[in-house]
Amino acid sequence: MRQLFLTALLLFQCAVLQAETVKVNKIWVDQSFINLFAGPDEDFERIDVAQRGDWLDLTRQQGNWFQVETREKRHYWISYQQLLGCRTEPDGPLLSSILPKNWFTDLHQLGFGGGVVADSPAIQMSLTRRLNDFLALNGSVAGIGLDTGSAVLYQGGLQIIPLDTESWKTYLEFSGGGYYRSFDDDTIDASHRPHIGIAGAIGYRLGDRFNIVARAQYHSLFKARLNEADNLKGLFFLVEYKF
Repeated sequence: MRQLFLTALLLFQCAVLQAETVKVNKIWVDQSFINLFAGPDEDFERIDVAQRGDWLDLTRQQGNWFQVETREKRHYWISYQQLLGCRTEPDGPLLSSILPKNWFTDLHQLGFGGGVVADSPAIQMSLTRRLNDFLALNGSVAGIGLDTGSAVLYQGGLQIIPLDTESWKTYLEFSGGGYYRSFDDDTIDASHRPHIGIAGAIGYRLGDRFNIVARAQYHSLFKARLNEADNLKGLFFLVEYKF
C-alpha cells in the first residue's frame, strides 16, 4: 500500500511539471479575420470578427472552444482550429507549431483519492485521456486493505460524458480488468480474478486545473472460489489534475 502511494505521488509530480511546458494566455490574430461567436459552438450566433493585429486574452476553455476577451472587455468564443492560426507575439511562431498535437483532444487528467471498497479502506489512482466532448478513456488502480490481507483492483474503461459545463461534470463508465487478492495466512493461495464493472461519477471544477469527484462503482467478479464474494461495491472521492 505504501509503495502504491509513493508511485502515485511521483506520477502526480511529473504531471504537474509537464503541464507547465506550454501556457497561452494572450494571442495575436494573424489571419485576415476570425469569427467571434456568442457561445462555444458554431450553432451560436456569429456576432463579431477579430482582424489581423488584434490582441485577444484567453479567459477560459469549454471543450474544444475558448472564451476570449477583447480590449473593449467584451467576451466571445473561438474554436481550437481558429486558435492555431494565431501567435503569442506579432513576430512569434504560429500556435500550430508550438502547441502539442491535438492540444484539446489529448487532454489528460490524473486523479488520486481515497474511499471504501467492500467495507474496507482503499486508495485509488486514475489516468484519463479525453477523446472528444463526450468520450474519454480511463485506467485506474486501487489498493484495498482487507482484514485478512490486501487486494489490488485494476481496470480500463470507456467514459460517456453527458454533462460537462464550466462548473460540473458527470460521466458513466463501463470497464473491465482484474482483481488480485493476497492473504496474511501463507497457507491460503492468492487469487487473481477478472471482472467487469460500471461506475458513475459527478465532479465539481475548482478553477481550470482541478476537479473534485465523487465516484461510485460496482464490479462483477468471475471464477469465484469458496467463501469469496462475487461482486465488489466501492465509493471514492478523488482530486483530479488536468494537464
